[in-house]
Amino acid sequence: MWEPLFALFFRQWPDCPYPVYLVANHLKCEHPRVSTLLAGDDLDWSSTMAAAIGQIQQSHLLFWIDDAFPDKRIDSAHVAHLLAQFVQHQMRFLRLRPHPRPEQWTDSGFGVLEQSSAYRVTLFATIWDLATLRAILRPGESAWAFEMDGTERSRSLDGFYSTRADVFSYLHGVERGIWIRPTARALHRMGFQLDHVRRPVMTRRQHVAFMYRQLKAFVFHRIPAGHRMRALGWVRRLYRVLGLRKVGS
Repeated sequence: MWEPLFALFFRQWPDCPYPVYLVANHLKCEHPRVSTLLAGDDLDWSSTMAAAIGQIQQSHLLFWIDDAFPDKRIDSAHVAHLLAQFVQHQMRFLRLRPHPRPEQWTDSGFGVLEQSSAYRVTLFATIWDLATLRAILRPGESAWAFEMDGTERSRSLDGFYSTRADVFSYLHGVERGIWIRPTARALHRMGFQLDHVRRPVMTRRQHVAFMYRQLKAFVFHRIPAGHRMRALGWVRRLYRVLGLRKVGS
């Protein structure tokens, strides 16, 4: 996914003023504007992430994922403004999309992620105080477990916020290890050659199941904030009883 990701990333954000890091295990990315953080053998997601960010000297991090392909121009001045606000208000975490939507807003227009908020910790399109990210990481967790259990670990911390609107527009590329059909078609139209042997494209049935999961997320985000954690806990227990999720995954 690296070729289409960085081609589109720098096409849509040509004046990106920040160093761009890619987390990988052993294979280095040869893009001239990308520095690869080699984390060694893939023990688990959190261990890989901890090894990678230990190599970063900066105090703040904008977290991206490699299957999010920007499809509209990124406003560099707006991102810089958000980062300045982050530092000025001593935030620990800023989610750059209002999903789930907060119910309380600051005078400066940021949504407050209360200690009781569901998905208080997420990964994609977020700005982190790096010390906070290091404090919440735990070895042995998948990315999904980090978002779930990291949310619980964050409850003793304040300074978690959300923007009022999406900052980035992007195409979501991969779900459960396979290409999402509309995104694969869009990348083909842009001229990118995808290896469908190593990473196949969803079948029509798989795409229907994916759309069902998207619908569930849409419904969940519209549950009143005070009831989201109860609903999420019930869903997690049900998934584990049905064998759809493993403990710690």
